[in-house]
Amino acid sequence: MSAASTSSAGYKMEPGALTSNFSVGDYARFFASGALCATITHGAMTPVDVVKTRIQLEPKGSKASMLSMGRQIIASEGPAGLLTGFGPTAVGYLIQGGAKFAGYEFFKKKGVDLAGSHEAAQRYRQAIYLGGAAAAELIATTLLTPLEAARIRMVSERGYAKGLVSAITRMGAEEGIRGFYAGYAPILCKQIPYAIGQFVTNEWAHTVADATIPKEDRAKYGKAGEVTIQLGCGMVAGVAAAVLSHPADTLLSKINKGGGGQGSAMTKLIRLAVETGPVGIWAGLGTRVLMTSFLVSGQFLIYNQVGQLIGKPPGIEIRSDSEKADKAVWSVRINFVRSTCKCRRKTPRARNPKIPPPDPKLQPRNPRSTLHTALLIFQATSTTSLPFLLRCKQAAEMDPFQVRLRFVSALQRVNASLPTIQKALSFVVEHAATLHPELWECITDELKSASINRRINLLFLIDAIFTDDTLSATVRSVYTPHLERDLYLIFDLAVPEDRWNALLNLPAATKMISSWKSRFVLERGLLEDVEKMLEVRRAALYAMSPEKRRKTVVEAGDMQRRIEEDRERHKRLRERAWILPATAYTSQSLFGTRPEQLDPTYLTRTQTASPRAERHDVDGDRVWTTQDLDFSHMWEETSDFNDDDVEAIQEDLKLSWANQPPPTQPTPQPPIHPSRAQERFSASRPPREPASMRHPQRAP
Repeated sequence: MSAASTSSAGYKMEPGALTSNFSVGDYARFFASGALCATITHGAMTPVDVVKTRIQLEPKGSKASMLSMGRQIIASEGPAGLLTGFGPTAVGYLIQGGAKFAGYEFFKKKGVDLAGSHEAAQRYRQAIYLGGAAAAELIATTLLTPLEAARIRMVSERGYAKGLVSAITRMGAEEGIRGFYAGYAPILCKQIPYAIGQFVTNEWAHTVADATIPKEDRAKYGKAGEVTIQLGCGMVAGVAAAVLSHPADTLLSKINKGGGGQGSAMTKLIRLAVETGPVGIWAGLGTRVLMTSFLVSGQFLIYNQVGQLIGKPPGIEIRSDSEKADKAVWSVRINFVRSTCKCRRKTPRARNPKIPPPDPKLQPRNPRSTLHTALLIFQATSTTSLPFLLRCKQAAEMDPFQVRLRFVSALQRVNASLPTIQKALSFVVEHAATLHPELWECITDELKSASINRRINLLFLIDAIFTDDTLSATVRSVYTPHLERDLYLIFDLAVPEDRWNALLNLPAATKMISSWKSRFVLERGLLEDVEKMLEVRRAALYAMSPEKRRKTVVEAGDMQRRIEEDRERHKRLRERAWILPATAYTSQSLFGTRPEQLDPTYLTRTQTASPRAERHDVDGDRVWTTQDLDFSHMWEETSDFNDDDVEAIQEDLKLSWANQPPPTQPTPQPPIHPSRAQERFSASRPPREPASMRHPQRAP
């Protein structure tokens, strides 16, 4: 169970603590974010509420539509008439939204604390979500009802009051406190199911999104992907909120029109429910679903974006530990539906152009197609897809001990050749749903007992599980928790600190960590810690005494085998690099390249995320491929700057023109008398040859 916001991942809870301790300032940020999101969305819907309220107050039998009533209001009161009651709406939902969102986080935290343990909170998390949403909405509706009553009175009776304060003053003087809470109980019957559908469904939708969308895809799309997920989950939550609260909303509309006869509000509600019937109570659901889905999705989007701006801490999300390994369920359901839809599309047959195609309206309906579609939907909503079910059936028929023995035998044959790796990967994929803990334990056990050469082969097998493009994200998601748990153990075994021949595995392990960082296999902080550990390990190995080095030196046969395996791996890496397409750039990167992007090692460095967020910002200007990674690794190997390079540069600088002494300037001489100058010039000239022996010379 971890703490997270209502829409995104958040804090990791400290050991021994059930929930994070929120301060008064944190709840103030919850309140401010909820207040702004509710005020903006409901304020934007004020014209719709005005028109809807006027239609509800029309005489029985009136056929006024939304458009005609809007035109009538503009004609009689001007465009400002559509904003009647905007003040009470803004103030009311400012208080209601803040109290609802802050109260939901407060009661969720209290529910987890009352559970007493992580296991109990995970077991009763739906009850905690339901109770938190209901309690928060109860308080929020209690604060909203007086302001909502004043708004309805201002909209329904023209000229009732000039503003919110005057309307509340007049209602209090004429009707007292009872006038403000006249319809309190029916409003609760509508608002509490609305809040339950809004918050509980949003929590469920984000759980499904976390299970089906890989972390690398989230990082790839960046902010746009985050906003899309928030809007999508909000749309689903809005649909659920509209469906759960629509019966009470229909009955309240009938009460506002004067239906239900005499009696209290609850008596009218029950009488109208009997008169309307189970079918009529759902009238107008489609329109309300459309409006509510946009309203709720906008609220959650604004709530999270405003919260990020003002430093709102993440809320409490109760996540069971097994959900990380059960992500395959939702992913396989979606993939199966997609594959089913593709298989159902048939290629049209070639027809004679002289014969017109048959009219689809005149074709008889095949009842088997409907039955087949129903069966497909049933399969899609089952625990997994059909191919995966077949593999699970085969795995169930095979004894787990037999699977383990066969997998260990495959691991012992793993080397740099592709067939041995593919055979081991086939076990990893086929038995991922049922035996993934046992298979992972086999890999770690082999790492502990294998030689240095076999350890690097097993390390490349682990790398293939998380970087091979032919494997689905479902398989990777099953093994990701195991890798995160045993990350330090794996690299400690691959590069042991007490063996001199471990230096053979060090470059490959370092490159593998860099590749995982660029692919977002795990959190960047964990991978950077492993990089630091490998650097410390490198220094410790070079500091070994000669006696220890001689004890763990590589034998000639092992060295020859290692050279051949490295050659095979390098050839496969080059083939994969040149098969993939070249790097793709966007127009933004072509015309707005930042200076740091010119560094060839830029792809191994990403921006540091905020300490409260698990998502890491990714450079959206460049799409990195295997060819980019290959070039970066080669550049890092060939661009090392050594002391010899410094000495060579210094020698070049000494010989350059910038370091040469400046030319000597002539010393100024005192003026000489003309006669002495002629004598001095004659004395300095050499004797002249005869004219026949002289060569032509330039004039001085």
